[in-house]
Amino acid sequence: MAVPPFVARTARRLLAGGVVAAAAIWLAGEGVERARLGSDLNGSRARAHAEVAAQFAELGRRLDRAVRSVTLDAATVRLAERGDAAATRRLFDQAAAGATSSGTGVAVTVFAANNQPVAWVGRSEDVPDARLTGPASLFLAQSSQGLQLVRVQPVVDADDPSRHIGAIVAEAPLAHDGQLPIGEPAFVLDTSIVPASLRLRFEGAADAGPGAFLVRTPTGEPLAAVEVSDAALEGARLRFRQQRLAAELVLLALILLLATGPLLDWRRVSRRVSSAVWYPKRMLSSGRCLAYIQRITSTPMRSAASLNSIELPQLLCIGRPSSPNSVA
Repeated sequence: MAVPPFVARTARRLLAGGVVAAAAIWLAGEGVERARLGSDLNGSRARAHAEVAAQFAELGRRLDRAVRSVTLDAATVRLAERGDAAATRRLFDQAAAGATSSGTGVAVTVFAANNQPVAWVGRSEDVPDARLTGPASLFLAQSSQGLQLVRVQPVVDADDPSRHIGAIVAEAPLAHDGQLPIGEPAFVLDTSIVPASLRLRFEGAADAGPGAFLVRTPTGEPLAAVEVSDAALEGARLRFRQQRLAAELVLLALILLLATGPLLDWRRVSRRVSSAVWYPKRMLSSGRCLAYIQRITSTPMRSAASLNSIELPQLLCIGRPSSPNSVA
């Protein structure tokens, strides 16, 4: 049976639409893959390194903003060091303002000249005395909260620059860092591509291998070495391509689902045509039977021998179908 025109027309439309949609999904997937992962393995590694460097730069700017929001004067620090409540309250207010200006997750601590904290906001860790009395610095430190980026700004007396009156410390944990398995002296920093391992300066960051990327402070000192596994990068690209293939399969399933409607209509039409053809044939067979009966009844009475020559199935119009020769 020939394919109905409406089925052929629907099939052509579904095929054309499916090809266009599949090509669009494939091209969009290629574009997104290149934008997120780069064109090759080196591109993926460079993007991961750039993302880590951007995280450090953004967190460093937040810490610097927190430090600059706190203004210390020698008289207030000395009074707070001696236990003056009003002076201590002013320092706490300044520390709170500094933490608020830099966003969430930043702790600010004000240290006096004796390197003891006199005001603080948020959870902070111990800072070596050499950092508090030395030059301004930015460094990574291990803490109970994970890996912390710490910004230290020592403060001197405006009237006597050689006199150290205190320090302002701002610190914040790196986002979603965690310890690697035992035996790996590094930390993990999440990126949008794959996790990156960090090796701190005192763990040999300056002596990192050729595949590592050094994150440096604004003064050029190495903060950490960033390493990204090639296997992890290849796995990320493979997972992305599997997702694109899954999208293509979903499209194919949708096209097949849409094609069931015309196929069911075709089946329904085929059944109607078969019924329409079968009914006239049945009527024609019945008409032949009636004509045969009329012929028998209109003929003169025959002898028993002649009646025996008539086949019983033909007489009853049942059993095998009648042929033109038997009717004639």
